[in-house]
Amino acid sequence: MINISSNISMRKYEVTFYSILKKKVLLRWFINGTEVPLCGHGFLALAYKLKNKSVSFELIKSKTNMSSIRSGSDIYLLFDKVRAIQKMSTLFDIGIPYIESINYGRDLMIVVKNAKILRSYSPNVDLLLNIPNIGILITAIDKTTPVFRFFAPRVGITEDKGSGSVIPELYDYWSKNHSLSGIYKQYNSENIYMKASEQGDSIRVGGSVYYHSKVSF
Repeated sequence: MINISSNISMRKYEVTFYSILKKKVLLRWFINGTEVPLCGHGFLALAYKLKNKSVSFELIKSKTNMSSIRSGSDIYLLFDKVRAIQKMSTLFDIGIPYIESINYGRDLMIVVKNAKILRSYSPNVDLLLNIPNIGILITAIDKTTPVFRFFAPRVGITEDKGSGSVIPELYDYWSKNHSLSGIYKQYNSENIYMKASEQGDSIRVGGSVYYHSKVSF
């Protein structure tokens, strides 16, 4: 797994490894030789691939179980709701002014004033590496739609293109004082849209999945 994820053609991607044991799918993710606890878009793609199988999912590194549901042509993952650990008093220099930062454990959320600042942000990897969290989630609100970008340079991700696993954090923060549209937009070269809603003690995250390419080793 480490060798495959370190392959020069795969270094920019989180690679999903899975094994089906009876009705349970065991999951691990690696990028550039480093294991990460959760990859939302990789999970969504696998759930789509296995959409006709009745299985549950076990995340090996975080030792948690997750499930997926199908609604029409869309696949949704059920993430546990999350709560912020604390607002940070430490001021991190990321190259732009921001309103506040909140610790969510794996990720540090940084809230900026508006979507224009977020979209124009040019990340300085050296500055981001001073932040101890694995992920840096920078976000703003555009009317009723949370918009965001996600960086994880500590595990080799300069900027992530699809970050479904951060949606519960965004929901926790923005739903407190805003009536949300149910759409979350990730700014990058792809401009990814994701759907999310509350479902009991879970956050339902998903959308459409499209086949991109096939790689052989």
